[in-house]
Amino acid sequence: MIKILEGRKDQAREALFDVAIEVIDTYLTQGGDNSLFHEPAYKNTFYFDLNAYLKWEKLGKTEADSPRMRAQLAATKMFMGQKMGGRPSRRELITAALRS
Repeated sequence: MIKILEGRKDQAREALFDVAIEVIDTYLTQGGDNSLFHEPAYKNTFYFDLNAYLKWEKLGKTEADSPRMRAQLAATKMFMGQKMGGRPSRRELITAALRS
């Protein structure tokens, strides 16, 4: 993270921030397939207490604990590898910035 944030790696920084914002926004928005509002633990363990759920130490740790979050992360990882319009993928931009 420091390497991307400190250097003159504007494209990589923008790609990383865009992906992070997209994941967080999708997960925290009601109505989506991979929304936290569909997580079994959010409904059954925390009884719709958003604050308690977001502070949960098991949040995102395993597929059993947070299946919707893990699905969202898997979809995002696939999306990061796609090239658009002949430009490098987001994954390629970030990886190149880390290697330089």
